[in-house]
Amino acid sequence: MSAIITKYVTEHELNNKMSNEELSQHALELLKLLMDGTKRDKGRRRLRDGYVFSKEQISILIPSQRTGQVKSQVTSQEEKSEAGAEVNICQVSNLILQEESIGKLAERIVQENIGEKEVEAIRRALVETATDAVAGSSRIFRLRRELRDLNAPEKIITAVLDRETTCASNKIQKER
Repeated sequence: MSAIITKYVTEHELNNKMSNEELSQHALELLKLLMDGTKRDKGRRRLRDGYVFSKEQISILIPSQRTGQVKSQVTSQEEKSEAGAEVNICQVSNLILQEESIGKLAERIVQENIGEKEVEAIRRALVETATDAVAGSSRIFRLRRELRDLNAPEKIITAVLDRETTCASNKIQKER
């Protein structure tokens, strides 16, 4: 926990003077090292007390997987009204798509028992980072199929559903 953070900060020469962009490059690796909530909490405390990182810097390095809130809480107005929770799509998509296939993402959702709100944030990130509605709809469909194959709870599978993206995809495909 704090030993993991100490080792990581030392090896990667992290400090509280680094930019948010530089720090965000380490989020995925830290989340892999700090797999459960207790380790993440202890890691956050170590960054705050031992290395004097700001609250924002800590949330960039170790995003809250419970709420899906990350980085500077930047969102579009549409997302605020839809979800009620603020999510930085760029940061979430970096956590999802850099090294993780849809199948691996589904496995992580089931294994870590990720809640509905975070699954909705993941869905939004998959749709927002897609090239168009057809690609977004395809990603959603694959994720739902993988979750069904893994016997995920129906409320999680339903949280991935995005009727608006599906309708837009159908419209584009009909026009083509």
